[in-house]
Amino acid sequence: MVKEYKYLGFLVTPSFNITTALVDLKDRGLRAYGALRAKLGISFRKHIPTTMYLFDSLIKPIILYASDFWATLKLPQNTPVELLHRKFCKQLLGVNLQTTNNAVYLELGRLPLEIYAKKNAAKNWDRIYLQQTGNELLLASCNTPFENNWISTVKNTFEKVDMLDTFLNENPSDTTTPFSALFNREKDIFIQTAFESIQNMSKMQTYKFLKQNWKIEDYLLQVENIKNRTALSKLRLSDHTLAIEKGRHQNINQSDRKCPFCPEEVENELHFLIKCPTYKFLRKNLFDDISVLCIGFFYPPDEKFLIWFLLNNPIISESTAKYIKLSIELRAFLLENHRNWK
Repeated sequence: MVKEYKYLGFLVTPSFNITTALVDLKDRGLRAYGALRAKLGISFRKHIPTTMYLFDSLIKPIILYASDFWATLKLPQNTPVELLHRKFCKQLLGVNLQTTNNAVYLELGRLPLEIYAKKNAAKNWDRIYLQQTGNELLLASCNTPFENNWISTVKNTFEKVDMLDTFLNENPSDTTTPFSALFNREKDIFIQTAFESIQNMSKMQTYKFLKQNWKIEDYLLQVENIKNRTALSKLRLSDHTLAIEKGRHQNINQSDRKCPFCPEEVENELHFLIKCPTYKFLRKNLFDDISVLCIGFFYPPDEKFLIWFLLNNPIISESTAKYIKLSIELRAFLLENHRNWK
């Protein structure tokens, strides 16, 4: 009798606690992730699609190992392997670990790893149960009389997303496999749920009208300066030090989260970007750059549209990101020196 046993690379405990095995996978993935970051160095955040490709090729297979069987079991709400995935996504963007998870997924055009794990499990079920491919033990495991037969967990997974007919093969498709259909349904549900959660969050007031589609944002591909790009990401995802966000953590009423330079105005993203006179010279340089990049540009009367234009237009993303970084630095400098003078 032992406390744990690693069988074919998967940790098994007497209590069959899946969390213990997932923590082991996360720890192994974390070591590989640390080695990847060390080898990439400053290039880790230089080209985001390349880094995501490396993560999916080198780290993802480690933390999803044996998901063919464990993915359809009852998992903890925040699985250890997903915590590592979120950490990677947030470090890639340069935002705080407390940044809204769904917003980070949407910004990068990524899905929770649990969805890929379920696809692996459904693919395994398709191979063993439907195609009858495998050795005698595998084929026999499909017909065990126990209620916790692994096939029943796959059935529950299909049933939860209203795809029991697909599991029962009542309407077979010549073009889409059952596991691909499950993946697409899980993907659609996640995207819809993620957008709905953002719509209902007071914290994400700016982001919810910026984000329209599930895809990696254009500025992440086009802004080459990492510090400028990070400043833009932080502002979009409400991971900044403006009063509208800082006051939230201090339980200050939204109407009382005033700009340190304009005592009568709430310091939100709108005020910071286009209204506060403190940054008027930097703002003038920004609009001068925009006038060159966008022939015929004029200052629109709709201020909300202007914010959308500044934060969502790929043509001017480099100039906007630079403006945000310089303005944030100027704000920090003025506030710090103000405290020193006191």
